[in-house]
Amino acid sequence: MDNTNIGDWLSKLPHFFAEHSFIPTKYSLAHAVMMWRYRNLRIIMYRPFVIRKAIYARDGRLEESSESEQAYERCLHEAKCSITSISEFCAGNELTRVAAWYSL
Repeated sequence: MDNTNIGDWLSKLPHFFAEHSFIPTKYSLAHAVMMWRYRNLRIIMYRPFVIRKAIYARDGRLEESSESEQAYERCLHEAKCSITSISEFCAGNELTRVAAWYSL
């Protein structure tokens, strides 16, 4: 469902608002917030797999499927990308109150 729904949405974004496009300063916060929200949605979707893996590791059990491992890796990847994006945004843009609030 992630690849179908979110992937489809990402592919339909206008080219000028795609993730790695040049965004004029005027629109940089709106673009960043949209990307952060999409990544946060994925983090929330995959968080149960991270929690389950932690519980399994504590109990000495092995992960049950490659799909669970893939979901775990996706969550960590999205978290890393989100942190990187926020860090880059804060370093390269003026932090208004709204920008600081969203980045937090």
